Amino acid sequence: MATKGRCVIVGRCADYLLRDDPHCLRVWLHADKARRVKRIMELEQLDEAEAKTRIAQEDRRRATNYQYYTRRVWGLGKNYHLTLDTGLGEEYVQTCIETALKALETGQKATV
Repeated sequence: MATKGRCVIVGRCADYLLRDDPHCLRVWLHADKARRVKRIMELEQLDEAEAKTRIAQEDRRRATNYQYYTRRVWGLGKNYHLTLDTGLGEEYVQTCIETALKALETGQKATV
């Protein structure tokens, strides 16, 4: 997909697979545990304990999968151009990503 044009790939070890692509912007989005728990509770109608368990299981699965296929540590900042805490707000996160993408495309420095 990435060789055919613009696309967004979420997960799938995309940062590793496209690590040598000069046109690929690698972004890691994260949030603190409390925010993640609250979100999962709302989305999946779980209580707090169930949400914490679900998050731990899913993080373990993702880390294991990523390590198996890439031999790298999942979520390590140096594997990405940009890491953002989603707690900063959706609009700010979007602005940062758009600014970084424009900088990558034009070869200029990004300023937010």
